[in-house]
Amino acid sequence: AVVSTQSGHYGRGKLAKKLYKCNKQAVQAKGVRRGTKEVCKSLRKGEKGYVIIAGDVSPIDVISHFPVLCEENKVPYCYVPCKADVGASLNSNMPCSIVMVLKKDEYKDKYKECLKGIKELPSIF
Repeated sequence: AVVSTQSGHYGRGKLAKKLYKCNKQAVQAKGVRRGTKEVCKSLRKGEKGYVIIAGDVSPIDVISHFPVLCEENKVPYCYVPCKADVGASLNSNMPCSIVMVLKKDEYKDKYKECLKGIKELPSIF
């Protein structure tokens, strides 16, 4: 898989698996915003959560503005290797390039664990 050069916050291995598991629970609790339009709208409205961006999106221009939006709104974000895996974690047959997971009580333990993992990733700045 081709991963963009922007991928400074790159969640691999165990972190990616934790993110996918949290996604599954968030979908059941309706705490997910999927796709560029929904995530962009949620960020502009000021909703809080964390953002997962697939690293193999082509063309990169589709998602290149999201790290800036996330940092302006103080929303943590990370890249994962594959959009097909993101889609599968949302119980969908379609790949998904970007997802925002909102904070809800139904899965708060997994949410906190994922949030901690994202914040521990090295910054590119």
